[in-house]
Amino acid sequence: MSFDLFLTEPYFQRVLMTALLVAATAATVGVFLVQRGMALFGDGVAHMSFAGIAIGFVAGWMPLGSAVLVAGLGALAVQALQRRGWARSDAALGIVYTSSLALGVVLVSRRGAVPVDVESYLFGNLLLAGEREFLLAAAVCLLVAGVVAVLWRPFLLLCFGEERARVQGLPAAALNTLFTLLTALTVVASVRVVGVLLVSGLLIVPASAAGRLARSMGQAVLLSIAFAVLAVVVGLAVSAEFSLASGATIALVATGVFLGTGIIPRRT
Repeated sequence: MSFDLFLTEPYFQRVLMTALLVAATAATVGVFLVQRGMALFGDGVAHMSFAGIAIGFVAGWMPLGSAVLVAGLGALAVQALQRRGWARSDAALGIVYTSSLALGVVLVSRRGAVPVDVESYLFGNLLLAGEREFLLAAAVCLLVAGVVAVLWRPFLLLCFGEERARVQGLPAAALNTLFTLLTALTVVASVRVVGVLLVSGLLIVPASAAGRLARSMGQAVLLSIAFAVLAVVVGLAVSAEFSLASGATIALVATGVFLGTGIIPRRT
């Protein structure tokens, strides 16, 4: 298959637009996750979403719709365990995402329960992304862009800790909950592009690369988006040319971009 199809054929153009929208959204959210030291949170939420996908197929619902619900509830459960003092943040994340992933695997293991190619959700398969995935990606992209634009300063203060945000008179807990739900939405929208197991390829790697070069959060977001878009375009071109898995190829290209920033002197 030639990459030219993504530029000339309407179906493949929609696939490319879906990937680019997801890349821009994930790259934006990823910058805040990296700055807050929550890089693994997005990966954990992706594992939670797999339970939602499995539930969706078993119940006959839209898989990505149920994935949004389960990922959102799982992310809030992590916060609840942490705030109640039942477990530290990293342990709470591990508990919730492990149990969610286990539930998904149990449901999938039921003979005939999930009559679909589960690997397309685990590793991503852009060619299976239809109109609903495009609309979801577009809606999430617009929502994240709007919320980040309106709450830029509060989200920025959260990067320095909830206590500092409270000192500034901000509702830190509510802002943190909102950001958690935005992360869950972004992760689920990314599943069709890179898959549950490779979501960090768009969520964390471009943001980490941008963090090496940017002098401000604004620059970090713009660079992260640029790196994510580059990873998608190059990854799709390479995967189309050599018949490789698109999600994995995009993740590898993103990693290559990150390594490439290593030859550039760090900002001072």
